[in-house]
Amino acid sequence: MAPAPNTRSRLVLAICFVTALYWLALFVATHVPMRRRPETAAHKDFDKGEHLAAFAGLALLLCTTGVVLGQPLSRLFAIVLAIVAGYGAIDEVTQLLVPTRAADLRDWLADIAGGLAGIIAFGLAWTVMLAFKGRRAAVRAG
Repeated sequence: MAPAPNTRSRLVLAICFVTALYWLALFVATHVPMRRRPETAAHKDFDKGEHLAAFAGLALLLCTTGVVLGQPLSRLFAIVLAIVAGYGAIDEVTQLLVPTRAADLRDWLADIAGGLAGIIAFGLAWTVMLAFKGRRAAVRAG
C-alpha cells in the first residue's frame, strides 16, 4: 500500500531537507580552519577514510533523494557520481581560500571513491528492499 499523498510529500520534503542539511554540514566541516598538527602517514590515511565516509553518506542521501523525486535508477547513479565528483573538486579548490587548508588530489579521489561506495551501498540496499517487497507480495497473493 502506497502512502497517502500528503504523507508522501512530507516524506519527500524530509528527505530533501536531511540531504541539504548533511551537505551544508559537510561544506562547513571541510572549510573550518584546522589547528596545525604534524602530518604523519597514519593521519593522512585516516584523512582519506574521513573523505570516503563523508562522501559515501552524501551519495547515499543523493540517491535516496533522487529515488523519492522519481529519477530512474538507470540515470540516477551516473548523475549522483557526477555531482559527488564535481562537488568534491569544488570543495578541494575552495579550501585554498581557508587558512590551514589545502587542495589535495588524493582527497578528491577519496571523495569519488566514497561516492562510488555510497552508490553501491544504496544499490544493494535498494535491491534487497525490492526483493523483500516482492516476496511479501507473493506471500500475500499465495
